Amino acid sequence: MAGRLAPLALACAVALAAACAADRDAAVSQAAEPPGAPAEPVPKRVEPRAGMANVRPHPFETATPIGDETRLEIRFWGGVPPCFVLDRVAVEETAETVTVTLWAGSDPAQPDAMCIEIALWMSVEVPLAEPLGGRTIRDGAAPDPPG
Repeated sequence: MAGRLAPLALACAVALAAACAADRDAAVSQAAEPPGAPAEPVPKRVEPRAGMANVRPHPFETATPIGDETRLEIRFWGGVPPCFVLDRVAVEETAETVTVTLWAGSDPAQPDAMCIEIALWMSVEVPLAEPLGGRTIRDGAAPDPPG
């Protein structure tokens, strides 16, 4: 009887190994980006809401001129409302630089809100008084470089 079960056991082992390999290959192919996937996540567009509590400067990641360079798209990592809300954007322009400072706080209407700690990719559009041209963009929330 044991002699008859050996081929069956061998066939089951081969089938199980093939199934495991197929599952692994499927998992690897699912982990790769599908064709046509965006290279970078699309940020959630936000508008400033004045009057937030505990407002403080907040750093941004990128600032990109839009169209005729009289607007900038500012991209930054933020949190979940009502614990993180963009209060305002300050822009200071000189002949050499454009300094953008994001100011964020929390919604005073919900002082006891509980929010998950997760980073959200956000953006805000900022108008400029003059086209950017060759001016340097500075983050007003970042510390000044040494020297």
